[in-house]
Amino acid sequence: MKKKMISFVLAAMTVTSLCAGDINVKSGDVSVVKNPNNLATIQFSYAQTLVEGKPLMEYLKERGDEFVKDWPKESQVCEKAFYRRWNSKNKKGLKLTDNPNVPYRMIITVDKLDLGSFASSFLVGFGAGGARMSGTIEIYEKEKNICLLTLTINNQTGHSAYTEQKRRADLYKELVDDVIEVIKEIKQ
Repeated sequence: MKKKMISFVLAAMTVTSLCAGDINVKSGDVSVVKNPNNLATIQFSYAQTLVEGKPLMEYLKERGDEFVKDWPKESQVCEKAFYRRWNSKNKKGLKLTDNPNVPYRMIITVDKLDLGSFASSFLVGFGAGGARMSGTIEIYEKEKNICLLTLTINNQTGHSAYTEQKRRADLYKELVDDVIEVIKEIKQ
């Protein structure tokens, strides 16, 4: 029994590591992110988000009124996790701010979202059951409304946690880590 459990855990860890997110520059120039003088506001878009193949609001309504009611507050907590992590990880580049009078805007569009699994997080751990997402990150010059950079996000993963909010916040932190790593690897 012990050998089977170890094999199961190792298999779960392998699957988790094989499913790491894929972030690519679709268009534009990463220098906007590498410039420490640049400031941007941030906006998350869930307008076209699919969860388990359903539009986000339909998915939340099926789960109950509490889920619909809690979504905005939970989103704010998760998005703040992205904001804080970005500013701490990208010290030599673009910073995020709440000041609307800055020249750039970052828009994160979440196309697909998997909120993860409590059962996998509890039973397996090691990252199993973490939230996942696909979408884009775009950085715009506000004044001219020109997109300067578009990054695609495919199957980005977070770590396991006991609540959906914690899994999603961790997903957004992992997204920052991976985006910053990709940006650093690209030569100007």
